[in-house]
Order: sequence, then C-alpha cells, then structure tokens
Amino acid sequence: MPRVAALLKAAQWEQLTVKAHLSGILFRVMMVLSLSLPAIALPTAATAGAPRAAAATAGAPRALAATAAAPRAPAAKAAAPRAPAATDCDGIPSSQCQALIALYNSTNGSSWANKTGWLSDNVAPCSWWGVTCQSGSVQDLNLAYNELSGTLPAELGNLPNLQELDLDENQIGGSIPSALGSVTTLQRLRLYENQLSGSIPAQLGNLGNLTDFEAYDNSLSGSIPPQLAGLSSLQELLLSSNQLTGTIPAQLGSMTKLSSLGLGHNQLSGSIPPQLGSMTGLVDLDLEFNQLSGSIPAQLGSLSNLKTLMLDENLKLSGSIPSQLGNLTNLTWLQLDTTLLSGPMPLSLDNLKNLGLFYFPSTVCEPVNATFETWFSGIEDRSTAELCATGVIDDLAVAPGAFEGEAVLSWSSPASNVASYDLRYSESAITEDNFADATQANPEPGVSASNTLSYTLSDLTRGTVYYFAIEYKNTQGNVSDISDVPVLLDGGFRPDPNGYSFSNYGDIQATDLTTPDLQHMFGTAAVCAFTLAGVCVPRFEAGVWGAKALEAMENGHCEGMSVTAIRFFLGLDNPDNYQTGAQSTYTLLKANIRRAIAHYFSLQFTQPIMGLRKQALLQSPSATLGALEDDLSGAAPAPPNLEFFESGSGGHAITPYAVSLTPDGTYVVWVYDNNQPFDGRQFLIDASSNS
Repeated sequence: MPRVAALLKAAQWEQLTVKAHLSGILFRVMMVLSLSLPAIALPTAATAGAPRAAAATAGAPRALAATAAAPRAPAAKAAAPRAPAATDCDGIPSSQCQALIALYNSTNGSSWANKTGWLSDNVAPCSWWGVTCQSGSVQDLNLAYNELSGTLPAELGNLPNLQELDLDENQIGGSIPSALGSVTTLQRLRLYENQLSGSIPAQLGNLGNLTDFEAYDNSLSGSIPPQLAGLSSLQELLLSSNQLTGTIPAQLGSMTKLSSLGLGHNQLSGSIPPQLGSMTGLVDLDLEFNQLSGSIPAQLGSLSNLKTLMLDENLKLSGSIPSQLGNLTNLTWLQLDTTLLSGPMPLSLDNLKNLGLFYFPSTVCEPVNATFETWFSGIEDRSTAELCATGVIDDLAVAPGAFEGEAVLSWSSPASNVASYDLRYSESAITEDNFADATQANPEPGVSASNTLSYTLSDLTRGTVYYFAIEYKNTQGNVSDISDVPVLLDGGFRPDPNGYSFSNYGDIQATDLTTPDLQHMFGTAAVCAFTLAGVCVPRFEAGVWGAKALEAMENGHCEGMSVTAIRFFLGLDNPDNYQTGAQSTYTLLKANIRRAIAHYFSLQFTQPIMGLRKQALLQSPSATLGALEDDLSGAAPAPPNLEFFESGSGGHAITPYAVSLTPDGTYVVWVYDNNQPFDGRQFLIDASSNS
C-alpha cells in the first residue's frame, strides 16, 4: 500500500493554522571452437514438449501401381496447395488448428528440417511433429532448431491453453506478436537466437504464469516495457544481445521471484536502478556491454543469493566499489572491468569467500591490509592491482549524539598498521583540497585494535549543517586520501529530555476531554446550548463530537504526544504548568499531562487542519525531506510533527529531529517515536528514487 507523510508545525496547532508537507546471465556463452575437433551434433533440448523425431531420410517403400489399372484421364493443371480437409483438424478446435496452419505458412513450413505430419491428410494436429496436446487442446509447441524462417503470425494468440512455446535457434524475423499477451496460460516463451526485430510488446506483461522468457540473440529494439514487472511468476528474463535502448525500468525491482536477469550486450543507458536491490531471489545479474552511467547502487548488496554480477564494459559507470558488495557472500563471479570505477577496493570484499573470478579496471587499487591481501591473492582468476598508498576509510557514518550539540562518528579500521587518525568537520563541503582548512577534532581519535571505532564531537550548533571527513597515517608514514563525507543537520531535540518517558497509550478517561476543553477549542457559543448556574450545558452535536474524539484515542495518542513534546521544546508551553517542579518533558507523569495530550490530539479533527493535511498528502517524500531540512535549519530550528498514513490502516505521528546524508545519497531521518520512546529510531529516504 502506498505510504505518504505529512509534516505539521506544532507551534501553529493552537491557532489551527498549519504548515503542511507531504511527506545470455552468464549468457556470455563460452564457446570453444577448434578446427581440430570433429563436428558434434548437439542433442535437442529435452525441456520442452514431446521428443522431436528426426526427419526420415527414406520413407517406407511404396507399393508399385498395378499395371492393369484403367487408363487415366489427362491430369488437370496443378492446383494451389490445399488446406487440410476438415477431418484433418480432428482432436482440437478449428481456431487452434488454423493457428498452427498460419504458423506453418508464415514460417515457410515447406522448408522446415522436420515437418512430419504437418498439413498431411488424415494426420490430426496433435500428431504433427513438435505439437503436444492435452485434453483436446494444444499445450506445447516445440519447433526449436528446425530451420523456421519468415515471421510469427498473430494467430498464435488463438492457442488459449498453450503452456510452452519453443521456437529458439531458427531464422524467424519480424516482430513478436502482441497477441501472445492474451495466452495467459503460457509458462515458457523461448525465442532466443532468431532474427526478431521491433519492440517487446507491453502486452506480454499480462502473462502472470510465465516463468521463463528468453529472447536473447535477436535484433529487438526500443525500450524494455515496465509492464514486464507484472510477470509475477517469472524466474528467468534473458534479453541479452539485442539492440534495446533507454533505461532499465525501476519497476523490475518488484520481481522478487526472478533468479536470472540478462540485459547485457544492448544499448541501455542511464543509471542502475537501486530498486534492483529488492529482487531478493536474484542469482545471476548481467548488465555488461551497455552504456550505463553513474555509480553502482549500494542496494545491490542486499542480493544475498547473488552468484554472478557482470557490470563490465559500461564505459560511463563511475565512482568506487560499494562496500555493501561485501555482503554478497554467495558471489562466485564479479566483473567490473572496462568501466570508470576507481579508488581502493573496500575491505568488506574479503567476506566473499566463494569468489573465483574478479575483474576490475586498473584505476582500482588494493588496500594495504594483510587480511585483505591473503583473501585477494587466493582468487583463482582476477585482474592484477597496484597497492593503494594506504587504504581509505570508506564507511564513515554520523549520527546525532545522546545530548544536544553532540555528533557520533563511526568507522571501520582500514588497516592493521594505523598510526594516527585526523578527523575534521566543517560547515561547508570537505574535499581533498580544503581538508586542512576544516576544524580538527580535539583530542584526535585514538588508535584501537577494534574493528569498529567511534568518536563523539561536542559543542556543535543546532540548526547548522556539518560535513565530516577523516584520513589516517600508517606506520610507514603514508597518509590516506580523505574518507567519504557524511553530512548531519541536527535540530537539537532529543527523546530524553524532550520526549516522554512513557509510551503511547490507548486507555481513555472521561476527564481527558471535557466540556471546558471543547469551549476552549470552539468557543462557548458553538458548544453550549445554554448555561445553568454558570455551567455550560453542551449541545447534542458538541457532546457527540467529544465522544467520537475520545473513542479515536483508544487507538493511541501519538498526535497529542508529538505535538505537546514539540511545544515544550520550542518554549510555547512549560512542563512546570502541569507538574510542579518538572524541568523537562521526560520528567512529566502521564496522569499530569494526559489532558493536554488529549486536547492536542483532538485538534487534528478540526478545520483547517483536516483540509491542510489532505493537501499535504499530495506531496512526495523528496518534498517532505526539503521541508524538513528547512524546519531544522537556522538559529531557531523547529522540529515538525511528521504523520505517516497507509490507506485503510490509519496513521502514526512521530517527531523528526535530525537528518544525515550518507555518501551513497541516502538520507537518514532520526525521530522520536512515542510508540518506542527508549529506542533510537530512524527511517530512510532515497532522493534519487523519491521513495
């Protein structure tokens, strides 16, 4: 279900004015050709349909015509080839019979290598070579390696129970008929090694039972239809060695059953969609020999079943090798050569204990690390690499600290011979050229034998964007390049002391929302039918509204908890007003603050807030991110109330207080979640995919 988010400024709820934001795979076929070897006839693939009978070179002897026969009348002129008699279509519907005849005629059936039974008198279609029937209907059609030429007829769409169509390794030209998209029973469609041209029909996306679509080694052109993502049962999508253009559809990432994706040897451009990292069943990924650009998405590190990754021969693919590829522990084949990739190999690659082939460009260097060297030298087939001057810290990360003004930096030890670290930060972007001008952490981080190190910076200014980078010197005196550069924007709010010490709750009390509260919200004239001895007697409608608001609180008070916490943080209210001596929101007892929480919870059901929220739901995650950055920036940052909604499932309100940007372009939003106030919580926004 699509999720949307809305940002509501807590400071404006009292006035009911809201600023809102919405939130060939391995079909690099290896063929050994040797003139010294005798030709070997390849056996017919046994995966499709009935066995293919070899074409007989000599038929059974025919009986000689009797010499005593009566004289024949002169033969008439040769008639045009006739269609089979009606009895020849026995066993299947006429429409299916005509579809087979159309295929025979349009693919030059008279020249097939084996056409046994086809269009022969008194031979039913289910006995034609390559045709398999089940329950009076054509089930499989296997005419691979049979010298078919010509084009495929649209009548193939009239085979409603066809499960397998094998026409591979022929000389068929023309386009793939869009009518095949109506054969929803189709499970295997093999058209590889032909001369097919034109675009891939979007209608093929209707084939929900298809498990195998192979059309590599043709001349198909145009873009890959995003509708192919509708092939929910597909396990193999092999479209290598064609002339496909355009970008790789991000929608393919939803095909979680796909095990092989072959798009190599085409003319595809643009970046590799990070959504491909969601294809959890993927074993083989071939994108080689294209025109792909940008960096390798870190999300590919989520493909835990991947064994083959081929990204070579993409001359615009740049950046460094993502450290997340070290998570692909099943990987045996990794090709990254003939690209613009550069920099040191990430140390995490030594997790790839099964890797037997590793090719990369000469601009990639080997880090100075004894453990890594042992792993790298054990790879059987690999490129050679120069040693990096030193390794580079490629996983520097930043998070808000426990207290306002703190930031916690963490990284992995880059080598066993580190002598010292130099950590710096700045309010502007850090590069190799200006690293020395950035503020140096004091004291400098200590050297540790631990694999993971951390350092806490203090006295940072809330509402300010900070950039961080680190380099190190090894015992030989070599200084590394600077690390990647994470970014942090911190609004200063913290779950402790600015959030509540108790969790979101669903119990309600009659005193949570009273008639005086309704008067405060709507005015006495709107709420009271009349007053009796100075006491408001509410109108029927007001009583119903209050009861409904209380009923809604049975599902939780997240909205009221988020809004009141922000109001305390901004100084719009004071905890001491509700509990004498309370110094922070965290010290308030639920019994003392629940009425205020109920009040601000109920305001979400009033106008103009309801209308503004509806408008906010139309905005994208990236627009939400931009608004959040504005709210957290400046001398007086104001964390907003962030609302998540899922269609048909209600919503939840939380309080975002910091945003960090990782080098791979992912934004981490740090939040106070009143459902789990004692856990550090965050969520991710991918600006490149707006998700």
